[in-house]
Amino acid sequence: MAVGYFFSSARLACISLAWSGRFQTQRRKLQKRARQAAGLKEFLADVDMEQIAKQVEVLTSVKNGIAQHRATLSA
Repeated sequence: MAVGYFFSSARLACISLAWSGRFQTQRRKLQKRARQAAGLKEFLADVDMEQIAKQVEVLTSVKNGIAQHRATLSA
């Protein structure tokens, strides 16, 4: 004789609601994580732009310093 597990329709509805709630919670967590990641990408893009500008400024001043030093050397 085969042994089976049978659930009443009310029990199946409860199980279905429980899984539905878990999936909604998981979906919300994933959506929140995606929003945070998007914000992080924007922040890092801003930081990168600032770093690039500062690096260009430093390298330009070094280049100008080298040019001035070369001008003082005898040819």
